[in-house]
Amino acid sequence: MDKLSAYTEYKNTSSRWVPRVPAHWQLLRAKNFLQEIDDRSTTGKEQLLSMRQHRGLVPHNDVSNKLIGAEHLIGYKRTHPDELVLNRMQAGNAMFFCSSLHGLVSPDYAVFRLIRDDNPEFLGHLFRSAPMRGLFRSESKGLGTGTSGFLRLYSDRFASLSIPMPPRVEQDQIVAYLRVQDAHIARFVKAKRELIKLLNEQKLRIIDQAVTRGIDLSIKLQPQVSIGWETSQSIGVLLF
Repeated sequence: MDKLSAYTEYKNTSSRWVPRVPAHWQLLRAKNFLQEIDDRSTTGKEQLLSMRQHRGLVPHNDVSNKLIGAEHLIGYKRTHPDELVLNRMQAGNAMFFCSSLHGLVSPDYAVFRLIRDDNPEFLGHLFRSAPMRGLFRSESKGLGTGTSGFLRLYSDRFASLSIPMPPRVEQDQIVAYLRVQDAHIARFVKAKRELIKLLNEQKLRIIDQAVTRGIDLSIKLQPQVSIGWETSQSIGVLLF
Protein backbone atom coordinates (compact mmCIF):
# COMPACT_ATOMS: atom_id res chain seq x y z
CA MET A 1 0.00 0.00 0.00
CA ASP A 2 1.22 3.50 -0.82
CA LYS A 3 2.73 5.63 1.90
CA LEU A 4 0.34 8.03 3.59
CA SER A 5 0.61 11.57 2.26
CA ALA A 6 -0.44 14.90 3.77
CA TYR A 7 -3.78 16.43 2.84
CA THR A 8 -3.81 19.57 0.75
CA GLU A 9 -6.13 21.53 3.05
CA TYR A 10 -6.59 21.60 6.81
CA LYS A 11 -8.80 23.48 9.22
CA ASN A 12 -8.06 24.57 12.76
CA THR A 13 -9.94 23.29 15.79
CA SER A 14 -10.33 24.57 19.32
CA SER A 15 -8.64 21.48 20.79
CA ARG A 16 -5.02 21.63 21.92
CA TRP A 17 -4.82 17.86 21.48
CA VAL A 18 -6.00 17.91 17.86
CA PRO A 19 -5.22 21.48 16.75
CA ARG A 20 -6.09 20.88 13.10
CA VAL A 21 -7.74 18.24 10.91
CA PRO A 22 -8.21 17.73 7.16
CA ALA A 23 -10.65 20.31 5.82
CA HIS A 24 -13.26 17.75 4.71
CA TRP A 25 -13.35 15.91 8.07
CA GLN A 26 -16.19 16.54 10.51
CA LEU A 27 -15.86 17.42 14.16
CA LEU A 28 -18.66 15.55 15.88
CA ARG A 29 -19.56 15.18 19.51
CA ALA A 30 -19.26 11.56 20.58
CA LYS A 31 -22.96 11.45 21.46
CA ASN A 32 -23.80 12.13 17.80
CA PHE A 33 -22.30 8.87 16.54
CA LEU A 34 -22.16 6.62 19.63
CA GLN A 35 -24.92 5.52 22.00
CA GLU A 36 -24.08 4.08 25.40
CA ILE A 37 -25.79 0.74 26.06
CA ASP A 38 -26.48 -0.66 29.52
CA ASP A 39 -27.56 -4.25 28.83
CA ARG A 40 -27.01 -6.43 31.92
CA SER A 41 -26.79 -10.20 32.18
CA THR A 42 -29.53 -11.85 34.24
CA THR A 43 -27.87 -15.29 34.39
CA GLY A 44 -24.12 -14.62 34.23
CA LYS A 45 -23.75 -17.58 31.87
CA GLU A 46 -22.36 -15.63 28.94
CA GLN A 47 -18.62 -15.71 28.19
CA LEU A 48 -16.59 -13.35 30.36
CA LEU A 49 -14.22 -11.08 28.44
CA SER A 50 -11.08 -9.41 29.74
CA MET A 51 -9.47 -6.26 28.34
CA ARG A 52 -5.75 -6.40 27.60
CA GLN A 53 -3.78 -3.41 26.36
CA HIS A 54 -2.02 -5.25 23.54
CA ARG A 55 -4.80 -7.71 22.68
CA GLY A 56 -8.07 -5.90 23.22
CA LEU A 57 -11.09 -7.87 24.44
CA VAL A 58 -10.28 -11.57 24.78
CA PRO A 59 -11.94 -14.51 26.58
CA HIS A 60 -11.10 -14.33 30.28
CA ASN A 61 -10.15 -18.01 30.38
CA ASP A 62 -7.47 -17.41 27.73
CA VAL A 63 -5.54 -15.00 29.94
CA SER A 64 -6.35 -16.10 33.48
CA ASN A 65 -6.58 -19.31 35.49
CA LYS A 66 -9.01 -17.72 37.92
CA LEU A 67 -12.42 -19.31 37.50
CA ILE A 68 -15.40 -17.05 38.10
CA GLY A 69 -18.79 -18.65 38.63
CA ALA A 70 -21.86 -17.49 36.73
CA GLU A 71 -23.51 -16.32 39.97
CA HIS A 72 -20.76 -13.70 40.31
CA LEU A 73 -21.30 -12.39 36.76
CA ILE A 74 -24.97 -11.50 37.14
CA GLY A 75 -25.26 -7.78 36.45
CA TYR A 76 -22.20 -7.65 34.19
CA LYS A 77 -22.67 -5.76 30.94
CA ARG A 78 -23.30 -7.56 27.67
CA THR A 79 -21.32 -6.61 24.58
CA HIS A 80 -21.54 -7.76 20.97
CA PRO A 81 -19.27 -7.59 17.90
CA ASP A 82 -18.70 -4.08 16.50
CA GLU A 83 -19.57 -2.41 19.79
CA LEU A 84 -16.96 -0.28 21.55
CA VAL A 85 -15.95 -0.92 25.14
CA LEU A 86 -14.25 1.67 27.35
CA ASN A 87 -12.46 1.06 30.63
CA ARG A 88 -13.41 4.36 32.28
CA MET A 89 -10.48 4.21 34.72
CA GLN A 90 -7.94 3.66 31.92
CA ALA A 91 -9.25 5.83 29.09
CA GLY A 92 -5.98 7.77 28.99
CA ASN A 93 -4.00 4.53 28.73
CA ALA A 94 -5.52 3.29 25.46
CA MET A 95 -8.04 0.91 27.06
CA PHE A 96 -10.80 1.50 24.51
CA PHE A 97 -11.48 -1.34 22.06
CA CYS A 98 -13.86 -2.53 19.39
CA SER A 99 -15.35 -5.85 20.43
CA SER A 100 -15.19 -8.82 18.07
CA LEU A 101 -16.93 -11.23 20.47
CA HIS A 102 -20.20 -11.76 22.28
CA GLY A 103 -19.67 -11.72 26.02
CA LEU A 104 -19.68 -9.94 29.36
CA VAL A 105 -17.51 -7.09 30.58
CA SER A 106 -17.13 -5.33 33.90
CA PRO A 107 -20.21 -3.35 35.01
CA ASP A 108 -17.87 -0.37 35.46
CA TYR A 109 -16.98 -0.36 31.75
CA ALA A 110 -18.94 1.68 29.22
CA VAL A 111 -20.34 -0.09 26.14
CA PHE A 112 -21.19 1.94 23.04
CA ARG A 113 -23.18 1.07 19.92
CA LEU A 114 -22.70 2.90 16.63
CA ILE A 115 -25.47 5.26 15.59
CA ARG A 116 -24.13 5.98 12.10
CA ASP A 117 -22.46 3.87 9.43
CA ASP A 118 -18.95 4.28 10.80
CA ASN A 119 -16.17 1.71 10.83
CA PRO A 120 -15.95 0.41 14.43
CA GLU A 121 -12.38 -0.80 13.92
CA PHE A 122 -11.37 2.71 12.87
CA LEU A 123 -12.97 4.16 16.00
CA GLY A 124 -11.05 1.68 18.14
CA HIS A 125 -7.77 2.84 16.58
CA LEU A 126 -8.81 6.49 16.85
CA PHE A 127 -9.64 6.28 20.56
CA ARG A 128 -6.28 4.65 21.31
CA SER A 129 -4.27 7.26 19.41
CA ALA A 130 -1.95 9.57 21.36
CA PRO A 131 -4.02 12.76 20.84
CA MET A 132 -7.22 11.04 21.97
CA ARG A 133 -5.50 9.54 25.02
CA GLY A 134 -4.31 13.01 25.98
CA LEU A 135 -7.80 14.40 25.51
CA PHE A 136 -9.37 11.61 27.58
CA ARG A 137 -6.83 12.09 30.36
CA SER A 138 -7.48 15.83 30.49
CA GLU A 139 -11.23 15.22 30.72
CA SER A 140 -11.01 12.49 33.36
CA LYS A 141 -11.84 13.39 36.94
CA GLY A 142 -10.72 11.95 40.25
CA LEU A 143 -7.62 11.63 42.41
CA GLY A 144 -4.09 11.65 41.04
CA THR A 145 -2.41 13.09 37.99
CA GLY A 146 -0.71 11.93 34.82
CA THR A 147 -1.07 8.25 33.93
CA SER A 148 -1.52 7.21 37.56
CA GLY A 149 -4.17 7.89 40.12
CA PHE A 150 -7.88 7.15 40.23
CA LEU A 151 -9.08 9.07 37.20
CA ARG A 152 -12.39 8.30 35.55
CA LEU A 153 -13.76 9.46 32.20
CA TYR A 154 -17.44 9.92 32.96
CA SER A 155 -20.01 9.23 30.25
CA ASP A 156 -21.36 12.77 30.09
CA ARG A 157 -17.89 14.24 29.56
CA PHE A 158 -17.04 11.68 26.89
CA ALA A 159 -20.37 12.29 25.13
CA SER A 160 -19.64 16.02 24.85
CA LEU A 161 -16.13 15.65 23.36
CA SER A 162 -15.56 16.80 19.78
CA ILE A 163 -14.04 13.94 17.77
CA PRO A 164 -12.45 14.28 14.29
CA MET A 165 -14.32 11.98 11.89
CA PRO A 166 -13.31 11.27 8.27
CA PRO A 167 -15.87 9.96 5.75
CA ARG A 168 -16.64 6.22 5.90
CA VAL A 169 -14.67 5.47 2.73
CA GLU A 170 -11.61 7.10 4.25
CA GLN A 171 -12.12 5.26 7.54
CA ASP A 172 -12.03 1.97 5.62
CA GLN A 173 -8.85 3.02 3.81
CA ILE A 174 -7.15 3.91 7.10
CA VAL A 175 -8.11 0.54 8.61
CA ALA A 176 -6.82 -1.31 5.53
CA TYR A 177 -3.53 0.61 5.72
CA LEU A 178 -3.11 -0.19 9.41
CA ARG A 179 -3.78 -3.88 8.79
CA VAL A 180 -1.04 -4.01 6.15
CA GLN A 181 1.39 -2.19 8.42
CA ASP A 182 0.50 -4.44 11.36
CA ALA A 183 1.20 -7.55 9.26
CA HIS A 184 4.49 -6.04 8.08
CA ILE A 185 5.56 -5.26 11.65
CA ALA A 186 4.54 -8.76 12.81
CA ARG A 187 6.79 -10.31 10.12
CA PHE A 188 9.62 -7.99 11.13
CA VAL A 189 9.24 -8.94 14.82
CA LYS A 190 9.21 -12.65 13.93
CA ALA A 191 12.41 -12.26 11.89
CA LYS A 192 14.08 -10.36 14.74
CA ARG A 193 13.13 -13.05 17.25
CA GLU A 194 14.60 -15.74 15.00
CA LEU A 195 17.78 -13.66 14.64
CA ILE A 196 18.01 -13.21 18.42
CA LYS A 197 17.64 -16.99 18.85
CA LEU A 198 20.50 -17.62 16.43
CA LEU A 199 22.68 -15.00 18.14
CA ASN A 200 22.01 -16.60 21.54
CA GLU A 201 23.04 -19.97 20.15
CA GLN A 202 26.22 -18.41 18.76
CA LYS A 203 26.90 -16.77 22.13
CA LEU A 204 26.61 -20.14 23.90
CA ARG A 205 29.03 -21.71 21.42
CA ILE A 206 31.54 -18.89 22.00
CA ILE A 207 31.22 -19.30 25.79
CA ASP A 208 31.66 -23.06 25.47
CA GLN A 209 34.81 -22.65 23.37
CA ALA A 210 36.26 -19.98 25.66
CA VAL A 211 35.85 -21.95 28.88
CA THR A 212 37.04 -25.26 27.41
CA ARG A 213 39.99 -24.18 25.26
CA GLY A 214 40.57 -20.47 25.98
CA ILE A 215 40.68 -17.78 23.35
CA ASP A 216 43.40 -19.50 21.31
CA LEU A 217 41.35 -21.46 18.78
CA SER A 218 44.42 -23.29 17.52
CA ILE A 219 44.52 -25.38 20.69
CA LYS A 220 43.03 -28.81 20.20
CA LEU A 221 40.70 -30.35 22.75
CA GLN A 222 41.52 -33.72 24.25
CA PRO A 223 39.21 -36.42 22.95
CA GLN A 224 36.37 -37.20 25.32
CA VAL A 225 36.78 -40.45 27.25
CA SER A 226 33.75 -42.53 27.99
CA ILE A 227 33.64 -44.20 31.37
CA GLY A 228 31.65 -47.16 32.50
CA TRP A 229 28.99 -47.27 35.17
CA GLU A 230 31.35 -48.74 37.82
CA THR A 231 34.00 -46.06 37.19
CA SER A 232 31.40 -43.30 37.43
CA GLN A 233 30.16 -44.73 40.72
CA SER A 234 33.72 -44.73 42.10
CA ILE A 235 34.14 -41.09 41.10
CA GLY A 236 30.87 -40.30 42.80
CA VAL A 237 32.10 -41.88 46.04
CA LEU A 238 35.33 -39.86 45.91
CA LEU A 239 33.43 -36.63 45.34
CA PHE A 240 30.86 -37.11 48.08
